[in-house]
Amino acid sequence: HYVKEPEDYEILLAYLRDTSVHEAFDNVAEVTARLGEDGLPHCAVARSPYQQLWIQWVGPEDLSWHLIEHLELVDACADEMGRILREMFALVRQVDVPYVVFPDNITAPMIGPVYFRKYCQPYYRELAEMLADRDIPVFVHTDGDLKALWDELGASGIRGLDSLSPPPDNDTSVADALRLWPEMRLLINYPSSIHLASPETIYQKTRQFLEEGGHSHRLQIQISENVPKDRWRISFPEITRAIADFTGEYKP
Repeated sequence: HYVKEPEDYEILLAYLRDTSVHEAFDNVAEVTARLGEDGLPHCAVARSPYQQLWIQWVGPEDLSWHLIEHLELVDACADEMGRILREMFALVRQVDVPYVVFPDNITAPMIGPVYFRKYCQPYYRELAEMLADRDIPVFVHTDGDLKALWDELGASGIRGLDSLSPPPDNDTSVADALRLWPEMRLLINYPSSIHLASPETIYQKTRQFLEEGGHSHRLQIQISENVPKDRWRISFPEITRAIADFTGEYKP
């Protein structure tokens, strides 16, 4: 992390103030054309300010001190990050995409409700409102523990959780999410620990996810990250077999 001391924020602030956003709509069209019927373009904006600060720039321990001792510097940078996000929002408003995601890596213990409400939720809600008339849902990458943020996520205007990480690795199950957020689409990241389990356990856990999701048409199982490199040949067939048995529609 580049920012260690208060004076480092001045450098970051200069960098942010010199940042501008430009359209590259041809890239969107090219990716969409190449995917055809085989996929969806993953359209992302930047991380919201708090998440960007602790993940990319400052680090969680230093940021915790700076929020207490140098809040004006933190907020100056957060405001510039917000300005950059809003320039991105204006461009996203002009393109035809199936959804837009904040790649925020939300985990409740690292942010808490107070900072979530200040530094994340307003941007989620703003983009969601901008895209509401086009029926483009806003997703957030939520790959950690979420229970402490259940109310805040429900009030944020988002309509999808990207890489939702269910038990046993994290604390919000498919059943919890469907009960809490009836309009939310759930793109779960398959738990890394289950890739290491026996084939029978992998199959049974996959069936559990599917049965919790029922036939809501709001559940997608992702293989989005952290697959142990020597296990996918074991886990992928069991995941696929469970889906095939659940849907009765799979044809090899």
